[in-house]
Amino acid sequence: MKLLILYTLFTLPILAGCQNNSNKNSSKEKTNQMNEKLIDGIDIRESMFSTKEIELNHYRYKNVLIENIKIKDLIDKDFRKDFFSYLGKREDEDDFKATLFTKLLFIRIQQLSDSDSYRLLSETFKNEAISSNGIELIDSYLVELFLQNPYFFVQQGTKYNDFEIINYALDLLKGFIVSEEFFLENFGYAKYKKGMLILDAKIQKEFSNKQLIERLKSSSKIEVIFSPSFYSDWENQTIQFTEIHHFFGEQLLSKFNLAERNFYKIHVLSKISKMFVQNDFADNEKVTLVSGEQMGIVVFCIQDSDGYTNLRKEKNASSEILQKIITGSQVEVLDKSDNWWLVKTKEGKKGYVYKTKIKTE
Repeated sequence: MKLLILYTLFTLPILAGCQNNSNKNSSKEKTNQMNEKLIDGIDIRESMFSTKEIELNHYRYKNVLIENIKIKDLIDKDFRKDFFSYLGKREDEDDFKATLFTKLLFIRIQQLSDSDSYRLLSETFKNEAISSNGIELIDSYLVELFLQNPYFFVQQGTKYNDFEIINYALDLLKGFIVSEEFFLENFGYAKYKKGMLILDAKIQKEFSNKQLIERLKSSSKIEVIFSPSFYSDWENQTIQFTEIHHFFGEQLLSKFNLAERNFYKIHVLSKISKMFVQNDFADNEKVTLVSGEQMGIVVFCIQDSDGYTNLRKEKNASSEILQKIITGSQVEVLDKSDNWWLVKTKEGKKGYVYKTKIKTE
């Protein structure tokens, strides 16, 4: 398989204003080499980690900062073996180079859905010397990545015939999901329904993955009335929980090819289904979910009989096509003062779509 070779694995944008003219001239060649990588849009400020949590300019392997190691080197088996040996060696208690490397892989997966990063993450996970001070220290972020884009994980798991990291993410996900027993134990009154997948409200508040947070905003909510309990801090409280079974429903299945669909059913759905609510609410009343629109959050989706619509650069049908947006995809409407609405896609591209192609959920 021909591997796409990128200039660097972890080059992050640098504010141009921090350079003087002299620096620009002296580093012109270096800047030209970095431009192709910069267009990937890697931005530490948009990652799930705060800038203080990422120790850049700190760890070096053979005189090269970890964040500047080239992807073509990491793909090389011999280089990777030596580099992984370096990551696994602990020089002192504060040596978290394996954690940094894992965070950098997470950022690339979060922002680029990068296949090489998934492959490297999977290999570090299987290496106990690395994972113990790498992924295991930040494993809750892995669940956020998985929820952000389960399709990517299934796609890569199928591609590499590797389900171990997905199994690990699913095992962790159990701690993020609540069941009917949870409501009974914590004196919570909720009209749940069989087949729901309900996210723990307190854990959700701790999420830092911006793409996932935006997706959850438009998901259905369940209002739970708590009598005093440990979960409600021994007070009467009404708390909204998010229902996410649609993350793993037909819309996801429709994206898979045959091999991915089989992988999903065997390695993901078999575990996810055990986390679903198993019984309807005891009084058998009809469950009423609060939609995003009812909460004042209007969700806009593409609806086109062709199966997709074009994102245009300008407000006309002959303008340059920036992206094809699949029917059912959510978009953020930035301006709807004209027949051509300015929208932003989930990939971050901005352009115009004719208003009849956009519907509200």
